[in-house]
Formats: sequence, C-alpha cells, structure tokens
Amino acid sequence: MSEVRLYDGPAQNQSQIAGLYLDPHVMVTDVDNVHSHPTDKSRVLAHSAGKRREYISLAPGPHKLNAGFFVLCLRTEKVYPLEFNAEAGKKYRLKPNVDATLKKWQPEIVEFDGTEVENDFPWLKAMCPPNVTVVRLGR
Repeated sequence: MSEVRLYDGPAQNQSQIAGLYLDPHVMVTDVDNVHSHPTDKSRVLAHSAGKRREYISLAPGPHKLNAGFFVLCLRTEKVYPLEFNAEAGKKYRLKPNVDATLKKWQPEIVEFDGTEVENDFPWLKAMCPPNVTVVRLGR
C-alpha cells in the first residue's frame, strides 16, 4: 500500500486523519482541487492497478473528488464526481460498481474494515482488440 498524503503539515497519527482506499482499477484524478500526485507530477493523483494499491490520507471534513475506472482497454470516458465527509480515525473504500455488460460503472465510497479486496474483474472482457497488419511479400 502506498500513501498519497493530501493534508497539510507533518505526518499525523491514523486517529487524526481519514484514509480513502482505492479498489483495483479505480483512479482519482483530483481531490479538493488537488490535481497531481504530491511527489510525481507526471501521473494521476492516485490509482490502484495490478499489484499497486494506493490510499489517500485526508484531513477530516467534507471532500470533493473525481474518480474513473480503467482496466486494460476498458476505461471511463469521463470522471465521476463524488462528495463525502471524512471522519478522523476512519477508513473508507472507493469501489467500482460495474454492470454485467461492462458498459456502465458507478463509484461508491463506503466505510472500510481493512480486509484485502479481491481483484475479480473479468480480464478477458477488457482485452484490447488485436491490431494485426498483414504484409504480403513478393518473390
């Protein structure tokens, strides 16, 4: 788990802040108008994919964020706005609710107990279509 710290000042005890844990294939593009990762400006604010798992540490209080979903060639066209009130000492989970046709998704923020989240997304349905070029060689 990698932390993306979005509160001011020195590191705080977990009882003083809130944690937003990202499910696999979820990305957060901005939180409260913070649009880039604190230590790597070249990438999205926070995301979880493959073995990378990230969580965002936040000050208690109301927060606005934008989230997206991605896996291989399947990704959201637009980000989804969310608002929630973070309480000190609590953990939250940002999870994707993807419909059976893989055409729609809706993120949800729920309280989180810290148990491991399984990555059970049907990978084969998200594969990129093959791009094959046939070149005929003459004699």
